[in-house]
Amino acid sequence: MKKTITSAILFLLLTVNSAFAQFTADDVVFWVGEGNSEAVLVIDFRDGTTDPSFAWGYRFNAGEGKSFADMLLAVEAADPNLDVVINGGFLSSIYYNSHSGIDSQPDWWSTWSGTGLESLSMNGGTSETLIDGSWYGTSYGFMNPEPTQPTVTYPAYSSLWFTADEFTYSIGEGTNSAVIVVDFVDDEDVSFAWKINFDGTITPQQALELIAQNDANFEIVFNGTDSTVTYGDLTANLWTAYNGTNLSDWVVGDFTTAIENNNWFGVSAGDDVRRPFTPIPAPENPFTEEPTFTSDDIVFWVGEGDSEAVLVIDFRDGTTDPSFAWGYRFNASEEKTFADMLLAVEAAEPELDVVINSGFLSSVYYNSHSGIDSQPDWWSTWSGTSLENLSSNMGISEILVDGNWYGTSYGFTPEAVKPTVTYPAYNSLWFIADELIYSIGEGTDLAVIVIDFVDGEGVSFAWQINFDGTITPQAALELIAQNDTEFEIVFNGENSTVTYGDLTADFWTAYNGTNLSDWVVGDFTTAIENNDWFGISAGDNLRRPFTPVPAPENSASTGNFNNITLSVYPNPATDFFTVTSDNNIKSINVFNLSGQKVFTQFVNNTSETVSTNNLTTGLYLVEIATDNGTSVQKLVIK
Repeated sequence: MKKTITSAILFLLLTVNSAFAQFTADDVVFWVGEGNSEAVLVIDFRDGTTDPSFAWGYRFNAGEGKSFADMLLAVEAADPNLDVVINGGFLSSIYYNSHSGIDSQPDWWSTWSGTGLESLSMNGGTSETLIDGSWYGTSYGFMNPEPTQPTVTYPAYSSLWFTADEFTYSIGEGTNSAVIVVDFVDDEDVSFAWKINFDGTITPQQALELIAQNDANFEIVFNGTDSTVTYGDLTANLWTAYNGTNLSDWVVGDFTTAIENNNWFGVSAGDDVRRPFTPIPAPENPFTEEPTFTSDDIVFWVGEGDSEAVLVIDFRDGTTDPSFAWGYRFNASEEKTFADMLLAVEAAEPELDVVINSGFLSSVYYNSHSGIDSQPDWWSTWSGTSLENLSSNMGISEILVDGNWYGTSYGFTPEAVKPTVTYPAYNSLWFIADELIYSIGEGTDLAVIVIDFVDGEGVSFAWQINFDGTITPQAALELIAQNDTEFEIVFNGENSTVTYGDLTADFWTAYNGTNLSDWVVGDFTTAIENNDWFGISAGDNLRRPFTPVPAPENSASTGNFNNITLSVYPNPATDFFTVTSDNNIKSINVFNLSGQKVFTQFVNNTSETVSTNNLTTGLYLVEIATDNGTSVQKLVIK
């Protein structure tokens, strides 16, 4: 159900706004320092603007003898946009964003203190010792015509709470950029930000409609202050516009003034209830016509049995890969629970850590993602007959039903959100760097390079390269081409033409990671460092680079890989597997994922059947040597 700001709620919010005349310490949001005592700092520039005065909070220990000056300097140190000048123990000048009050140009600062904003009276200056619960203010204008008690227009924000560097993507095209913030106000975590690109200038209406054209969760019916804006389950239809250059200097604006390069434009629900608060970078939600994710898309299955269920974990952390899906097989008669499925998947994936306390899901860690109990939120749990039909359930004690989906989504406030799926999960054990039996290049650092041609199985290949320091993706790919006779590349970023044996493609998506399970969309320019994985996958993010085959060594001294035609079947195998080839097979070696040779058989034929009775279930590498070269194939034994 959408959350709508009604007239009754707006009345309450407007009441809060008018109450800034009775601004209290509870309204302060920017606190500095630590200790058992608190004081409030008020700075009033009295410069005729719509935002002349601000309030900060300061915590200290009463026994330290902290002064008004100490508080001013502590707040200055915490906010890079505040500059306080104290000379000879006297407050000389203050600069804050576009505001300034300069010593004797044309006036001076007066200082005040009291038990509350309304009870401030002039004091002896910034050397006054702070008292727990008291207020300390400074007001510019000592002689024009007389000192004036400071007031508060807004609680101060920190410009460091959110910066433009936090965005991982942008919307639109052009050389200029701006930050757009939409704050629905009626709770915490209801403020969202987008970065847009454009040329020249752009109007607020164009900026908001540009977001709506590119974010499937954002809708707007533009009508200035009466615009109806919807984002996910949130909606509002009365707005105040703000302009700024960072989070701390919002001023009331309008819906007509052009937005320029590096500007910030924000809208906040209500009639100047609060300036747009610290936003969450809106996750990328492009419109797509891709088919709905189904159990057929799952590639990582755990367990055995006559029934199946799907597990979805959605971290909702604003990354490009926030959510994943696994499959779980079980016997219906065993009455397995949602918790049993979580723990079974955790046991199969070393990069996944699930914490369950007293029957409740507390925390989940997966590669670089984490959702930690109460820091700052909690996990909600869901179940249903499909991804689209998930609804909130009673928790992880629920008994699994054959064919059903079970999901968990991080973020219980302002309300629980149904999990989605970005990618099918991969197992980090399906391929590890130890499986690469040779390396290309020289140096003390190494990386894994994976190239996936996507259009079938067995079309993903891996190389290990050595280098010193860092290496660019172009240099890494060209290093392979210089050392592998089967590999060719004409580098042009995502439009590179790559050929390996009979496979070729000329449009690619780049990925970065540290193992097979944590690929994230990358680029063709970011340097590769020691122990990094870099992968490219044919097409436009059709799939992350899948389990590769270690590329056989194809230097001038090796056989021609392209002329080896062979098959390994059945795969997965249960009791045996058979190897057939057009060339005479000389030997078959089987390696486990630790690199240990667990089976050897010498052959002098074009076909050979191998018993698996002495091999445990799992993933193996089968090295087949023929008269015309050597090939390595994956084999799963069940």
